[in-house]
Amino acid sequence: MHEKKASGLVVTALDEVAWLLNLRGSDISFNPVFFAFVIITADSVMFVCYSVAFLHNIYSLMMMISVLWESWLGGTTATY
Repeated sequence: MHEKKASGLVVTALDEVAWLLNLRGSDISFNPVFFAFVIITADSVMFVCYSVAFLHNIYSLMMMISVLWESWLGGTTATY
C-alpha cells in the first residue's frame, strides 16, 4: 500500500474476504461464503460480519491474528 500511496484497502467481494481470512461460512446456500467485508490499513485489519454466532465461532482465530471485528447486528466490537 505504501508503494501505491494508499491509506487502506476495502475488500468487499465475498469470495475474496473468505480467501483472505481463510474462512468458510454458510450465509448463502450452496456457497462457502458469508456476508462480510474487511478494511486493511498499514497497522490494522477490521473484519465486519453480519453473523454474531459466526464471530464467536472464530474467536480463537481472531485472537491469534489480532483482528478488530464488528457485527452489523448489535454494534459488538472487540479487539484481540
